[in-house]
Amino acid sequence: MNSKLHQAEIIKLLTPYLSLFPHSKVDSLGLVIYAKSLTELSLAQIEVAMLKLIRKVDFFPTVHQIFEEAKNIDELVNEKSLPTAEEAWGEAMEQVRKNHIYKEWQYSCDEVKEAVKLFGITELCSLKSEEVGIARAQFTKFYNSVVKRNEDKILNGQILASLPEKTLKDLKERKQSSLIQVKDILKSLKNKK
Repeated sequence: MNSKLHQAEIIKLLTPYLSLFPHSKVDSLGLVIYAKSLTELSLAQIEVAMLKLIRKVDFFPTVHQIFEEAKNIDELVNEKSLPTAEEAWGEAMEQVRKNHIYKEWQYSCDEVKEAVKLFGITELCSLKSEEVGIARAQFTKFYNSVVKRNEDKILNGQILASLPEKTLKDLKERKQSSLIQVKDILKSLKNKK
């Protein structure tokens, strides 16, 4: 579908919701920005997210809230969601009991696998009972950071995919320019010694 046409349909979809939030500062220009930001979502995803959000929020939902609700609903409909940090810890502890260090571990998702890798299988298998609480907290931090990093990668990819080719080209040229500047600075510092 044409991106501009899709954006126009998003504006048309969101406009009636403004009447539910009479004190909203979102105006027609704001809706254009919303539409540009939400182009990767289908109209159905936006509609369902908005129907849920109007029951939960006191102000016109942010783009972030719409994305979060669309994601939550997609996970529910497709029966696919990441385990919570507590579930990931439980999965790791189950693998310790079943496989220890002698058998290959099975993971429900790459995020749990990465958190286990960061913590270390040997370390998980050799935990003493008095260390479990601290280990759980550390594992939870690892897992949550892996999940956040992956979400950020996906978001960055989606944003880059939605940019015009000229903007992407400008970003690449800016990066090259920055690298050249860093090399020049390092070279001048080296020459001063």
